[in-house]
Amino acid sequence: MDFRVVCLLASLVVCDGATFPSGCTYQEYTKPIGVYTCDFTNASFPVALSSFSSPNPQRLKITFFNGNLVSSSVFSGFNAYDVSTFDTNYRASLEISCATSGTLGLSTTSFTDMTYIQELRITGCNLDSGIPANVFSGMQLDYLEIDKGIIASTDSASLTGLTIAKISTVPNPIGGFTIRNAQLTAGELAANFFSPLTSAVSITVDNANLINLTSGMFSSNTALQTINLSRNKFTKVSYNLFSGLKSLTSINMSYIDWDCTCTDLGFQHSLSSNYINLHGNIQCMTPTSYQYMKWTQFYFNECENKDYCFGVPGSVSGVFCYQWHQILFYFLLMIAFVASAISVFIVINVRRKMMQIIREIEAKKRKAFMKVKEALVRGRDGQHAPAATAMMGMKERKWIETTVP
Repeated sequence: MDFRVVCLLASLVVCDGATFPSGCTYQEYTKPIGVYTCDFTNASFPVALSSFSSPNPQRLKITFFNGNLVSSSVFSGFNAYDVSTFDTNYRASLEISCATSGTLGLSTTSFTDMTYIQELRITGCNLDSGIPANVFSGMQLDYLEIDKGIIASTDSASLTGLTIAKISTVPNPIGGFTIRNAQLTAGELAANFFSPLTSAVSITVDNANLINLTSGMFSSNTALQTINLSRNKFTKVSYNLFSGLKSLTSINMSYIDWDCTCTDLGFQHSLSSNYINLHGNIQCMTPTSYQYMKWTQFYFNECENKDYCFGVPGSVSGVFCYQWHQILFYFLLMIAFVASAISVFIVINVRRKMMQIIREIEAKKRKAFMKVKEALVRGRDGQHAPAATAMMGMKERKWIETTVP
C-alpha cells in the first residue's frame, strides 16, 4: 500500500516531512495541494501555529464546524505568522466549512488572530446570528466568499474595517466579495452594507434570495468593474442604482422575473449611455400578456407614448429621448452652420464680382488709351497722348512735337 495512504489511515502526525496536530491532515499529493485540513470534531482546539511545520499552514481549512467561532478558542499563536515565508504561488487562505445544518456564530473576535490571510471562505454554514458589525475588521483580503447556508441578518457596519482589493503579490488577483447560494432570511442586505468596500472590483450576490435592492446600494463602490446579481427574487431596478460607477463595465442579472413597466425598465438607458454590458435575457413575467416575452417588445408596444424623458421636456424618437437642452443645442448648431455657409458664399461671390469689375475697368482703360494714342499719332486735334508712366509720357510728347507741324 502507498506510504501516503498508510500515513493517513494511521493518523500519524508526521507524514512526508509535514508536521501537524492530531485530527488534521496535510494534502500534498492530492488536490488541493498543500492544504492543512483540521476536523473540528476530532482535532484538539485551539490548534497552535507552532504545531505545523514543513510547510507552515499558509492554507488552512477547518471542516465540520458547528458553534461560535472565537479566534482564541480555535487558533493559537497565528497572530505571529511570518508572512515573509509565504509561497507566492498561492494565497494565504482560511476556509471554515460547517457540518450539515451546522451553525457558525460570528463576532468581533472571530478572526482577530487571522489578519494575515488573503482569502477567506465560509462554506455551508448557517449564520443564525447573522453577520455582525466589525466582524472582519483589520483584514485585508483579495477575496471573501460566503457559499451556501443561511444569513439571518446583516448590519450596516458588517464590513466596516475590512479592505477588499486586488493584491498584486498573489496569483490571479480578484479583489472580490461573493455571496453565493447563501439565503438572506430578510430578503435584503442592510443599508450601506457594501459601503466600506471602496477598493473592491467585483461584487457578487448570486442566488441569495435578494428581494429588495436598497437605494444607493453601490454608491460608494466606485472601483467596481463587475456586478453579479443573477438568480435572485427582485423584480425591478431603480433608474439610478448604478449611477456614479465610472469603472463599471459589466452587470449580470440572469434569471430574474421582471415586472415590466415603462418606468422600471428605464435603467436600461442608463446602462447603454454609460457603455455598461448587461448579461442576462431580460424577460417579462408581468403583465401576464407579455409573460416570457423580451422587454424590448413590451417597451415598443406599451411605452411608445410614455414618458421616455422621465419628466424632462423633450422629444421622443423610437425609444430615445432628446431633452429640450439637447434640441436647443442642435438647433443653434444648425443655425451656426447655415450662417457660416451663407457668409462664405457671400464673401466668395462678392470677391468674384469685384475681381470681374477690376478686370473690366483695366480693359476699358487699355482700350481708351490705345484709341487716344492712335488718334494722336494720326495728328487729330493736336492732342497729346496720355502717359502710361511719367517717363513714357515725356518720350511720347517729344515724338509728337517733332513729327506734327
